[in-house]
Amino acid sequence: NSRTFRLPPAKVDFKFKGFQIQPFIAGLLGYVRSSNNPAVKTFESLLQTDVSGLVNGKINVVIPDPGDSVDKITADIDLDIAKGFFEIKDENLAIPKQNFSEAKIQAKLRKKVINVTPATKFEANDIKLGLSGDLSLSDRFDVTDIKLKMSLKLLGRFKENFDFTLPVGIGCNPSKMVEGEMDVEFSGVIGAMTCT
Repeated sequence: NSRTFRLPPAKVDFKFKGFQIQPFIAGLLGYVRSSNNPAVKTFESLLQTDVSGLVNGKINVVIPDPGDSVDKITADIDLDIAKGFFEIKDENLAIPKQNFSEAKIQAKLRKKVINVTPATKFEANDIKLGLSGDLSLSDRFDVTDIKLKMSLKLLGRFKENFDFTLPVGIGCNPSKMVEGEMDVEFSGVIGAMTCT
């Protein structure tokens, strides 16, 4: 028997002002480091990283009545990270501390599809990342389909160290990276995505 995901009806507004992400990210990186996934080894040096920043913004969630379809669950996410930085601790890479000039997450959930808007981007001294596209969800809120566009630009020591290994580590052909820049689209499901 299939079981669906249910919550009591509610409208929930989360507001963030100066929420420190460092403890959360440190725990997440520790969890990823403990994984047995061979792909993690590709990014092992990146996982030895100090990340900090202050989250500002809001998340609004509307949960319909229990009898209604989960299609009616909606959410809006609009978050900025101020004073953000990350510092890779692997001295062999000699990558300087990266301060974010812009770090933003903007997305919305409608009819079991999370739409990540083109406003979502992370820009630091030597790395610039943009994301946009859709993640389709099941009634249990598992991700069933991914269509995400990613633009990536590497400069300086990031380009020297990761212009080959980074595409390979995320399942892309290294030829997708040209002079430190890559524009690709991921499609499929988690664990079996294609990169075009």
